[in-house]
Amino acid sequence: MDVWQALARLTCRWPKAIVLAWLAALVWSVPYAAQLPERLKGTGFVDASSPSHYVAEQLRERLGHPASALFVFLEARGDGAAAEARLLRAAEGLRAKIAALPAVREVALMPPPREGAERGVAVLTVRLDVDDERAQDLVPALRALAKESGVPGYVTGTAAVDRDIAALSQADLARAELVGVPLALLVLLVAFGSVGAAFLPVAVGLASVTAALALLGLVAQRVDLSVFTLNVVTMLGLAVGIDYALLVTSRFREERRRGFSVPNAVRRTLPATGRTLVTSGLLVAAGLACAYGFDVMVFSSIATGGIVVVALSVLAGITLLPALLVWMGDRVDRWRLVPPFGGGERVIGFVTRLVLRRPILVLLLVMACLWPAVERAGAFRVGVLDSDALPDAAESKYALGRMESVFGVSRLYPIDILVETDRPVQDRRTLQKLDSLLRAIERQPHVVGVESVVRVVPTWTVADYARIWRDPERLPEPWQQLWRQHVGDRVTAVRVLTDLDPKSDAAGDLVRRLRALDPPEGLAVWVGGKTAAEHDFLQKIRARAPAVAAAVLTLTFVLLMAAFSPVLALKGLLLNALSVAATFGLLVAVFQEGWGAEWLGAQPHPFLDASIPVFILCVAFGLSMDYEVFLLARIREAYRHTGNLQRAIVEGLTKSGRIITSAALIIIAITGSFALAGIQPVKQIGFGIAAAVAIDATLIRLLLVPALMKLMGRWNWWPHPA
Repeated sequence: MDVWQALARLTCRWPKAIVLAWLAALVWSVPYAAQLPERLKGTGFVDASSPSHYVAEQLRERLGHPASALFVFLEARGDGAAAEARLLRAAEGLRAKIAALPAVREVALMPPPREGAERGVAVLTVRLDVDDERAQDLVPALRALAKESGVPGYVTGTAAVDRDIAALSQADLARAELVGVPLALLVLLVAFGSVGAAFLPVAVGLASVTAALALLGLVAQRVDLSVFTLNVVTMLGLAVGIDYALLVTSRFREERRRGFSVPNAVRRTLPATGRTLVTSGLLVAAGLACAYGFDVMVFSSIATGGIVVVALSVLAGITLLPALLVWMGDRVDRWRLVPPFGGGERVIGFVTRLVLRRPILVLLLVMACLWPAVERAGAFRVGVLDSDALPDAAESKYALGRMESVFGVSRLYPIDILVETDRPVQDRRTLQKLDSLLRAIERQPHVVGVESVVRVVPTWTVADYARIWRDPERLPEPWQQLWRQHVGDRVTAVRVLTDLDPKSDAAGDLVRRLRALDPPEGLAVWVGGKTAAEHDFLQKIRARAPAVAAAVLTLTFVLLMAAFSPVLALKGLLLNALSVAATFGLLVAVFQEGWGAEWLGAQPHPFLDASIPVFILCVAFGLSMDYEVFLLARIREAYRHTGNLQRAIVEGLTKSGRIITSAALIIIAITGSFALAGIQPVKQIGFGIAAAVAIDATLIRLLLVPALMKLMGRWNWWPHPA
């Protein structure tokens, strides 16, 4: 007796015990699942091993720079001197109130805007003794104080952006569930015809997601997880969990229609579908596991959450659902509201026969349909959206945009340079070397200014600085403060101002040029800041993407080859690559070029979020392989019975085509509902997965797969018979 027969026997004997065990686990899970949103950590788009991260850490540890900072942007009511005076009074009053809050180190009024800039605005810089994660807890208090200031006030900064993203993520999740789950139920109702059969897959999917969120709530106590984990796990868990349950329920009802009793139907269903579920789950999990190769929190979070929810979906599909089917028996088909849709099999059979008559023509026509999207994929660009991930109405995004327009990106996003010295900084020889380094920096294109302890007075020489900095403790307080902000034990900070957009390629080129400078002997130069941090993150993604892609392809090929044959595995990889490439092209058309973006409420950007290619590659690739496994398993089963390839293809597609179509519609309903999200990366992921599944379930599985299998003939099963 193999493991599947043993599991089927156990399920038939103890169905209520299995269901009650799952129910107890779910009751235990609810409080832990509810705690997960509070334990998630920011967006996670940071490379902790990068030079820019080192600079940020050293500035905090050796120079005492604040661990985090928030900004309060204030606008005057009206124009003129009186309005400006009221604004400044409001700013000073607010400054005193904020200074009394816990964890606030200092509150400073940002110097007036650059010459010619808009007037009637003021910005308070709130420097904190806590990191960005704990700074989020201060955002509501700051916003409440800003609203009481008497002038329009808005809070922004990294912690405020992260808090807004977290809040909107939960709202998006609730909205997506309200849209996606009823749509999935509708698809299941049409497919099965009864409320009982339609409800079971949804119940199993929700159970898998709840258990996964609880486990991740425990994991988050020890491991940092991105705020995007919540939406990704729910999206993937509902889609995969309902799909797997659909497959099992469909096979069980098919066996019942053949006249087998409920226990015997389960005994026949579990071996047939259990292997398929495990193979499919391994394919999706293998793709997700490859995301660990990037060694970045956001991708590790997606991998961890995805693997957990897929594993639980498989477990629920082979334990909870069969137990429910045994327990309910024929009551599964109670409350029949509509006749089950049966015309689908005839339509699929008719189309499949047409494809098998003209496989080359079908191949050419499908390629012609997909080629425009595949070609457009060449324009795919990635970046870090940060505040751009939010809708324009979000407070933190609005305030940040206003600050950029008033103060300029140069002032808000300088390039931070950490210079480590072999002698005390005030040593004349060190100051001379530092001056030489700064001259080399100032000669770089797009550098418009440098802030340093040897760039205080434009007319001073190194000798003047050596004299003034000989004993900083005897200087007036403003000079002492300047020294403390820029100098530590054999280390000094330099701020480089540029006229570049920090997200531009030119800004990344400037970071590379600064790092390529040959500093004077005795100085070590590290380049950081927002521009460098985003550059480092994207460089790491680009550097590791080929290896991760190769790992996804290799693991998928090995698993498919073990399940079927090398030829079918290679065919599956090529077709999935075609599907993913076409999906990238559609993402470019909508989110970069703006085709139909207004229908989704999307904001076109020159690039897509950096998480998109990783998620599409690691998740959509695995989901697409689900249909490959479903389809090939049925074709092979039919081929073993008939020995006729053409008949096996028709029978396999006829039996699995309706399930694949229903499963695809469910995934499109679930992930497509996330395309309505307010957060741009979630919107892009939802649209991307829905597009990939739609392409794969129609043009790829129902047209290209039978056409290619017909052309390959007996080579499909090489080197062994099916």
